[in-house]
Amino acid sequence: MPPPDNEFFLVPHDMPKDQLPTIPENIHPPVVVTDMWIERNLHRKQYITPQANVTNTPFQKFPIPGFDCLTVCSTRFEGVDLLHMSKAVKLMGATYDEDFTPKASVLVCHYVIPGHEKLRHAQHWNIPTVTAEWLWASVGSGELQPFTPYLIQPYAGRPVPGAQKQSVGQTKCELIHGTDIKASNRRSEVAVTLAD
Repeated sequence: MPPPDNEFFLVPHDMPKDQLPTIPENIHPPVVVTDMWIERNLHRKQYITPQANVTNTPFQKFPIPGFDCLTVCSTRFEGVDLLHMSKAVKLMGATYDEDFTPKASVLVCHYVIPGHEKLRHAQHWNIPTVTAEWLWASVGSGELQPFTPYLIQPYAGRPVPGAQKQSVGQTKCELIHGTDIKASNRRSEVAVTLAD
C-alpha cells in the first residue's frame, strides 16, 4: 500500500494526549503518530497505516488505574513487537517481567502454540493467559479491560478484573490478584526461564 498524501506529526509515545500541540483550524490537520509507528515501518521495511496498531498513535491515557497492581509476562513476542509491548506495559503502570514466575499476574500471548511450556506453567500456577488483544484493548480504551473475553485457556485461579465487584476494604490489587496471591508468593521464588 503506498503512503497517503497526508502529512504526519511525530510525537514521543510517552507524550500524554492532552499535551499534544494544538493545530490551527485553518490548516489541514496532520495525522499524529508516535515514534513507535516510525520504528514499526522501519522494522517491517514497508508503509503501515497509523491505524494498524494502537501504539502507532498517542495513547488515550496513562497510567491506567489497576495496571499498577499487575506484573505482566509475555510469550511469542519478538523484535519490535516485544519492544513496543514492554514499553506499553510499563507506560500503563504495570511491571513487565521477562522471567515467567508464579508472581506474574497475567501472561500475554502474541500468538498461541497449544501445549507451549509457558501455557502449561500458567495453568499450573493459576495465572490467567490472555491474547495480546487484551493489552491493546486496555491501551486503546484507557481502561483496564477484564481478562475474561481474552482468555486463551480455562482459568480457575484468582479473580479476573471485571469478573467481581470490589468489596469494602478490598484494594483493587487484592481484587485483581485475589486472596491466594500471598500463597502464590510463597511458592518457588526461582524464576523459570522458559523458551518462547
